[in-house]
Amino acid sequence: MNRGTHDRKVPAGWQIAFLTLAVNLTTIPIAAKVTDAIGADWGPRTVARLLTLAIGITLICMFKPARAAVRRYLTQDVWPPRRAETVLAAIAQPLLAFATAGGLVLWHMASHGMNDLGNAVDTEKEIDRAFSKAGLLFLFASVVVAPVVEEIVFRGFLFDAWKRRWGWEVSAVLTSTVFGIYHPYFFAAFAASIVFACVIRRTGSIRAAIMVHSFGNLVLWTPLLGQYVLPHVESGPDALRAWIPHLTLLFLAALVIPIYFWMARKHPAPDQAAIENQNRA
Repeated sequence: MNRGTHDRKVPAGWQIAFLTLAVNLTTIPIAAKVTDAIGADWGPRTVARLLTLAIGITLICMFKPARAAVRRYLTQDVWPPRRAETVLAAIAQPLLAFATAGGLVLWHMASHGMNDLGNAVDTEKEIDRAFSKAGLLFLFASVVVAPVVEEIVFRGFLFDAWKRRWGWEVSAVLTSTVFGIYHPYFFAAFAASIVFACVIRRTGSIRAAIMVHSFGNLVLWTPLLGQYVLPHVESGPDALRAWIPHLTLLFLAALVIPIYFWMARKHPAPDQAAIENQNRA
């Protein structure tokens, strides 16, 4: 199949993207009503997350071609020479959240100068919330369910649909844009999606991206590294010092991610190169 052609039996990328965002938006008012019905301690964010994932799983299970594609995605093993790279990507993935926070600080300084750089978060309250019923359910959804469903939908169905039409590079950017819109923090999700796409191309397996995605969400849980993404510091002339690690990671991310993208473009896993050659035929 050429890049410019499209199999009518396969949903187009725009159809998948529209459906994904429509499901996400629909769950917002539903989550508010469900939260009121079952008690406020669940939290609308947790309910919305669970509803979105449940609808996604239901839609996938309803259609035989979708189920077949999921089996194909999940049975493809990680290319052995790139297993160590998968581990490194998983370790580095949580650091993107710190780098994104550094980007927000730069934007704040450009807009408002050095004022109000402090962040007086009640850490104990946030940790208590993480261990609440809603917090633990959200953790389960974020670490166990979401990485599987989101990788299948975004880096599986959506990415493949756009890759067949426009090629790997354009598909990675478009998919990451939709993934960013789907999440509350656009730039963090966009950068993470670029990394996930590179991991799949480099390892030949969506399972590698699922592992990286899941590990990153786990490590960024509030009782672990999540409580340090925004440093606890009072506003003042010395507040900027607390953000130096974040700004350093932002600088490193700005260097490493383009290099990793280039590596994925030039040196994909053998099966990824074979699929692209077949599509060009």
